[in-house]
Amino acid sequence: MRSASRLVIVALSVFVLALPALPAAASTVVFEQQPPSTAPANPDDTAPAGPSLEPADTEAEQSEQQRKIVLGVASVVLVGIVVWGRSVRRKRAKAK
Repeated sequence: MRSASRLVIVALSVFVLALPALPAAASTVVFEQQPPSTAPANPDDTAPAGPSLEPADTEAEQSEQQRKIVLGVASVVLVGIVVWGRSVRRKRAKAK
């Protein structure tokens, strides 16, 4: 069945194209912006709080993310092989 092989090719290509975007999306930092104050500054006031930064990923979290990516890629490849094998088997059965 041609549509199954096309589906696998499209799914794998989408996954491969999205893979480089994952680290870039994970490393974005969200800054909370506060509107500028129009009131005059008092000498007794403290400085406004800076941007809130998320804590950096630890080595354990990074290795866990890598493991999940590897398992995801492996599962997509295995599903692709199964779909492709079934379509080949179906074609051989029709030919007989």
